[in-house]
Amino acid sequence: AELMALAESTKRGFEATQEERNKATRIITQLEAMNPTSDPASPYYPDVTGIISGPNVCGKWTLVYTDAPDITSLDRTTPTATLGRIGQECNPPYVKNVIEWKRPEWAAALPFSGNDDSRIVQKICTKATASPDDPLTLDLKLAGIELVNPDASSVEGNFFDSISNSGLPAGLLQ
Repeated sequence: AELMALAESTKRGFEATQEERNKATRIITQLEAMNPTSDPASPYYPDVTGIISGPNVCGKWTLVYTDAPDITSLDRTTPTATLGRIGQECNPPYVKNVIEWKRPEWAAALPFSGNDDSRIVQKICTKATASPDDPLTLDLKLAGIELVNPDASSVEGNFFDSISNSGLPAGLLQ
């Protein structure tokens, strides 16, 4: 609960002071020590086949807090979009870093800017491997990028309807 409150008050760490970053690091270190999962990277070991059981990193994750500069700088990178959800999708052999971009409020009156829910999801795709010798670490190699309109299936009609409903960038991804 303490980390969640800190994450909320610092906007996921984007506005954290050095003192708040130090506090988050202490909390995360305490949580890591309580983690009962000994082999979280096992689905990424070579020659893994069949059903993977036991707790592991597989699934969809949402970023709660970070102090990583490559992430915290995203909020300042472009005035043409507003940062939404940040997360990861872990599905062997891939790990995808997911960044949701929303239409900024100032663009609401522009033609072809979509509606208040318009968004594009950027996925940085990496191929991941791991070793039983280091079961807490994934080795990532860049594999590509995906740009997705997550609402594409909900927009019916022709191409111009898609652009009107989703906005020009998202409409082009139909």
